Amino acid sequence: MGGFRSSGRIINVASQLGTVTDVNTSLYGMSKAALIYLTRAIAVELAGSGIIVNAVSPGTSATVFILETLTGARRRRLTPSCGADECRSA
Repeated sequence: MGGFRSSGRIINVASQLGTVTDVNTSLYGMSKAALIYLTRAIAVELAGSGIIVNAVSPGTSATVFILETLTGARRRRLTPSCGADECRSA
């Protein structure tokens, strides 16, 4: 006990906004870009140790908060299964 593992995985949850830009996302995007860089740096530092370091960058999820925030075409892209009347009024 107390020793280091000889193998394992570190998986960080980044975001697509760490590599692309959108309106009003500068601080969030900057933090995710830093996480992506940190992931790469740690992967290099731990190379050969048996510990694999990766990041996943999911896109936007159609949560209630996001759907209430987005309007128009941006909202419709997240709700392809909405009814015709609902999509027109978005």
